[in-house]
Amino acid sequence: MKLTNNIDNNSILDSLLNFVSAKDQFAIMLDGPWGSGKTYFLKNKVIPQLQIKHKVVYFSVYGYENLSELKIDLINNLFISSIGLDLENNATKENIKDAKRIAKGLFSVFGNKLSVFKPLANAASEFTIRKQLQEQSKKKVSVLVIDDLERINNSIKISDFLGFLLTNIIESYGYRVIIVGNSKEIISNEPERFNKIYEKTISRIIPFSYDIKSVKRDFFEKSEINYLKNDSIWLVNILAEYVQNNKDQFNLRTLQFILETFDIIDQSLDKYLGNCHNEGKKVDSIKRSAFLNLFVIANEYREGRLVRGDLYQLGNILNTRDFHFIHLNENEEKSKAEQITLRYHHDKTLSENIIYTNEINNVVFNGVFDAQKFVENWSELFSTESNTSNLSKLSYFREMNDVQLKELQETLLEEFCDSGETSGNILSLINNFVFFEENGIYLADKPYLKILLDLLAKAVNKEVILQDGELFDESLIAFLYTAIARNKKVMEHVKHIVKSVNDKKSKNIAQKLLHSIFSKDYETQRKILIKGFKINIFREIINSKFLYEDLLVKGSKAPMLNQYLNSEYIGILNIKDFHKNETLDLEKFINDVEEFLKYSAEIDKIDQFNLKNLLKTLQDINNKLSD
Repeated sequence: MKLTNNIDNNSILDSLLNFVSAKDQFAIMLDGPWGSGKTYFLKNKVIPQLQIKHKVVYFSVYGYENLSELKIDLINNLFISSIGLDLENNATKENIKDAKRIAKGLFSVFGNKLSVFKPLANAASEFTIRKQLQEQSKKKVSVLVIDDLERINNSIKISDFLGFLLTNIIESYGYRVIIVGNSKEIISNEPERFNKIYEKTISRIIPFSYDIKSVKRDFFEKSEINYLKNDSIWLVNILAEYVQNNKDQFNLRTLQFILETFDIIDQSLDKYLGNCHNEGKKVDSIKRSAFLNLFVIANEYREGRLVRGDLYQLGNILNTRDFHFIHLNENEEKSKAEQITLRYHHDKTLSENIIYTNEINNVVFNGVFDAQKFVENWSELFSTESNTSNLSKLSYFREMNDVQLKELQETLLEEFCDSGETSGNILSLINNFVFFEENGIYLADKPYLKILLDLLAKAVNKEVILQDGELFDESLIAFLYTAIARNKKVMEHVKHIVKSVNDKKSKNIAQKLLHSIFSKDYETQRKILIKGFKINIFREIINSKFLYEDLLVKGSKAPMLNQYLNSEYIGILNIKDFHKNETLDLEKFINDVEEFLKYSAEIDKIDQFNLKNLLKTLQDINNKLSD
């Protein structure tokens, strides 16, 4: 789960479905870190859709010792699927290794009875497999999903495997191949050979991250744990804040581990608290604290930053509400406890609701949870409402009188003006105040909107620009802040603020991309492209210094741009899906190049040659976008 402007999951699904319906002989790659949810997305969203019209074979390359063994099993899987057997059936799985025996039966070869005929039988079975797969390709398109590419055995060269896919699967049998992997790890292992074969085999790399809406829907709202369903917006917002603050990809396998472990906690708390006849509000607060503690410790453990032997270092944050550390020397080594607070406590809401206890450590490392001890520790630390933030107190407005609510609203306005609140907290306060105003219970004397919008603009600018964070995900506003979404005027103000900052950030990123193209900085290019930023390269070029300093000059760097355009425009299938709004800028760029070639006789012939090649590429792109 990552909060970027990557293509959303529905658009990725559409891209993959369009790819399968196309006719070119390339593969497509779904690219993302381990644990980002690629396999879950494929098995639960993509494959069921594909199976409506196509035969689909899912094949993981993990666990094979050599390429020969991998090839045999892959071909066997394709053959078994082609004759209509269910690859998920246990009996079928047992026979996959012996697909040649099945082929012999289909071919009615009796060579098994006489050893002298075994070579003939093997040849006949291989012929049958080839013939069956070729016949299948004439009837309808079949799909092959290759998973875990980055986990392939070190003895197998990925470039050799991709070459096999192109020649023996795509070209020979017409399969539409979807490759799933982590390009960053692959490139680090085989940079030169992979880049060469990738251009011949893969038409498009689609960056993938499991978007936060899908996380809320698939992991919280569909949970069998009532608390997770009922408090899903608050909990998912905590995850989103962590990702935003740490510029990190949250591992969905870790999330599954957290939710499975929380099931143990939830059952234990229900059993203990049910006997204590506690109020629902207090029970939910206890579960919030438990979930936050679990989220931090489980994430640290699964990311390899915390092992059993490190638990003693957490003493400074156990059973306390004080998470501050003082150093005489700034270079002093930080303990595990302080590292955790630096990583997670940017989020004020998390800091105000979390406690760290040995009971959570125990359930993470040993699978055992003592509900009574956890509740006793929680009650001691949260015995009064003084530990609850004023923002959190707004949730209990129904229990207040007018004087109390007015005082709380005015206090919050003062607090937010005096402190550097996060954009998430400011949006939460705006959302609450809009709700109060709609219902006639905004009682503070000061108008709130202009004050809070000004604070929001500063906060978003700080988080996105000054701290070099990710683009602010505009879709989250309507998703997390329903009162704002209902109020058209407020929503327009908020979206304007976010868009202004995002545009500024996008401009900076576009300039970095152009610089990387003309300086051959391929690593920076890769980092920008893999994040899925939508950049109109033609508009950026014609409005930048690069047009007349690097392109339309003597010693033109046109080949560098040409290489980029061939990779990111010419080499993709569904070019319109990604670049349909760039036509006007492209045509102006074409005109600029044509005019320069027409009136610049002083440039070298090699420059003319390179610029004409670039012009041809630009015209090819324009034709693709116009079709």
